[in-house]
Amino acid sequence: MAPPKQNNDELHWFWRLTTKWWFLPAFYIFLALLVPLFVNEGTSADVWSAYFISIMIMPVGILWFFSFLINEKILYDYIQIPFLIISHIFQISSIILIQLYKSKFNKVLKWLIILLLFLIILSFIGCVIGDY
Repeated sequence: MAPPKQNNDELHWFWRLTTKWWFLPAFYIFLALLVPLFVNEGTSADVWSAYFISIMIMPVGILWFFSFLINEKILYDYIQIPFLIISHIFQISSIILIQLYKSKFNKVLKWLIILLLFLIILSFIGCVIGDY
């Protein structure tokens, strides 16, 4: 027997908000724009350039958590660029997959939403605490 389909009105407000197509990208951009406020202590021109850079390279913050296990030269010279490419592809495809399951199958992939939120928050923390 097939599980009952979830109606959007029956979902908790958190799931209704996080399954909107704009929420996860907006949350990512909001946190990426906060990074230079915590990290950059230069002029306002430096802050504006840091805003645009942080949007692209914020996933590198996750690598800070692994810097205790792996040599930093290897981590930042050989792993950083492939990790950026893979993480952006993963995030974009996950958002598309969440929307696909919501519209076609009327299912909410809660585990994927929580995973994406967790990765975005860890990226932010790694960028603020780490060497950005």
